[in-house]
Amino acid sequence: MSVTNPGGTIPAGGDVVVTVSVNAAANSLATGVHTGTLSFTNTTDHDGDTTAPLSLQAGLPELVYGFDMSTNPGWTVEGQWAWGVPTGAGGAYGEADPTGGWNGGAVYGYNLAGDYANSLPERHLTTTALDCSGLSAVTLKFQRWLNVEQPAYDHAYLRVSNDGVNWTTVWQNNSEMIEAAWSLVEYDISAVADGQATVYVRWTMGTTDSSWLYSGWNIDEVEIWGLQRSQGTGAGDLPQADRVNLRAVSPNPFNPRTEVRFDLPSAGPARLSVYDVRGHLVKILSDGELSAGEHVAVWDGTDAQGRAMSSGSYVFRLEAGAVVRTQKGLLVR
Repeated sequence: MSVTNPGGTIPAGGDVVVTVSVNAAANSLATGVHTGTLSFTNTTDHDGDTTAPLSLQAGLPELVYGFDMSTNPGWTVEGQWAWGVPTGAGGAYGEADPTGGWNGGAVYGYNLAGDYANSLPERHLTTTALDCSGLSAVTLKFQRWLNVEQPAYDHAYLRVSNDGVNWTTVWQNNSEMIEAAWSLVEYDISAVADGQATVYVRWTMGTTDSSWLYSGWNIDEVEIWGLQRSQGTGAGDLPQADRVNLRAVSPNPFNPRTEVRFDLPSAGPARLSVYDVRGHLVKILSDGELSAGEHVAVWDGTDAQGRAMSSGSYVFRLEAGAVVRTQKGLLVR
């Protein structure tokens, strides 16, 4: 950081503008959120000494975990929380449940066959532990379809924890919620999740009163985004042995061939795919059970039918369990 007018004399009753700006040294910063303190000191008698916090985000957030609900994530459910295809029922008040997910059939919902019950205690849907120990600026995104009476009577909550015991409420309904379509919502959970090895997300239905039934929660496409402070940036970077790692494609830009290297901490199913910038699947490069260690795939610039793709940016997406890693490459013909 560079500071203009870092020192001098201010006349009584006067003021001065001090500007703090990012300089070229920021290019060498590791990915993550960097903080500091700007101090203002009255060197005469210290009357009015003060400080101001500084924060700089280096890098762009990446998709770290993705749950598209095409398979059951196996989260902990209570009451009528369930994974499956909603039936479009319910809606005694508000709107009915959807008839399918945002991008497919299944969702997690409270009573997929209709409305929630009267006099309901809090009933939770809780994720498995999510490792955010190497992340900063963590955010939660998901598709929501929610109908619930105003909070004087019925309640819906979104909470986050880093120990499974103490929970922070990220969101709750402040009014009646009536939704007849999917909506993308995003929440900053960095205060709870950054640098934590066990992060849990919880959706709660209830409490409810003794009248007026609504269709309740439906959720789909749950994603955790963050800055990966330890993610490599070049083809020669050393991977972390205990983490899924997708390294930058090489060469990049390329014409028409590039190598994609990735590392798996343990054996298991993994898929490596290429997408265009509109999110359309271009080609699956690898899909199946893979051993632990380093793997290499090659993309030759063609789609699944062998047709040459046009110049432009493409996204390489690695899925290993619930972990998702992405890198970008530029095809230049």
